[in-house]
Amino acid sequence: MNLFVLNCIPIIFVALFFIGNKESEEEFLSITSSKALKGFAAIGVILHHLTQINTNYNQIWTGPINLWNEMGILFTGVFFFLSGYGLWTSFHTKPNYLQGFLKKRLSTVLIPFYVSNWIYVLIMGIGFGILTRPSEVLTSILGLTLVNTNMWYLVEIVLFYLAFYFLCKNTTEKQAEMGLIIVVGLVVGIGLFSGWDTTVYGWWFRGEWWYNTSFVFLYGMYFAKHKKETIRKMKNNYKKNLDINIVSWMILMTMDVLLLTNIGYHYQPSAFIGALCRLILCIVQTMNAIAFVRMLMLLSIQWKFENPFYLFIGEISLELYAIHNIVRLGCAYMLGMSNTLLYIVVLTVSILLSYPLYKLDRLFIRKVIQK
Repeated sequence: MNLFVLNCIPIIFVALFFIGNKESEEEFLSITSSKALKGFAAIGVILHHLTQINTNYNQIWTGPINLWNEMGILFTGVFFFLSGYGLWTSFHTKPNYLQGFLKKRLSTVLIPFYVSNWIYVLIMGIGFGILTRPSEVLTSILGLTLVNTNMWYLVEIVLFYLAFYFLCKNTTEKQAEMGLIIVVGLVVGIGLFSGWDTTVYGWWFRGEWWYNTSFVFLYGMYFAKHKKETIRKMKNNYKKNLDINIVSWMILMTMDVLLLTNIGYHYQPSAFIGALCRLILCIVQTMNAIAFVRMLMLLSIQWKFENPFYLFIGEISLELYAIHNIVRLGCAYMLGMSNTLLYIVVLTVSILLSYPLYKLDRLFIRKVIQK
């Protein structure tokens, strides 16, 4: 019975996303729909991390929910897509968008990052003795190493924001596009050849999660640039396009799981073969994430996503993403929770903690922007 309830959790999570939505001819991917998608992605990432603990990284079979071990890239891809899409759209629709960009845009990411990061350093790094040397404490306070390795996404998106700003401000649009492709390609390349972090605190770029969905950021910008043409093509034979996309995604998801199960990122009979396998996996996972995002975009043409729960979660998504790991680890290892209780308690407590953090972050952000 316990396993049955456990496997119903992701079904409820997906079904809830479609409750309260309505058919709409309004603007494609409105602010409301984007926020709901962020909420959907944030819960998806948490379920992914919970399943990793619950199944010991797929070593324990607990039912179909095990598939969630491999689905984190899909929801991270949603975040990357929305960031790229939002940047390009704002740059071309808002006058003087780059004026004050660093203060406005970066503060909305860096303030949640550092507030949450310092909580981790204090409680986990110092309180639980993860950081044993003053140099480790210093680099973790600065964010150069990560006690909470889930914070890698915020580091990477800041790097992309900085690249976008300086390229768009100082070069032509075509040069900026090429420059961003190079920057994202460098991030992927560094990740491919950096190996894995074996410390209890995380170094930058060391792990496949740093690069296996990075190119989805560029896809978001590409989609925004060719928005009218892309949507027109999507609307033509809409049902056929949706069916093809769903089948394509299922095939890519199957390939993804098979490659991870039989080869994986750690397969290294030689340096060259290991790098080649990581590259192939990265390509397949990137295509998988893009197919998933494209499926959501097809749905966005017909529906306006406005489920109240996901709209709320979307509002606090950064704080939720940043803080949930401390709850996850505490419940799993300190309190010894397992299975269904672990999922329910972590989701509930993480949301309850995220809201006051969100309010605190917004207070700091307003003060920074108003200066």
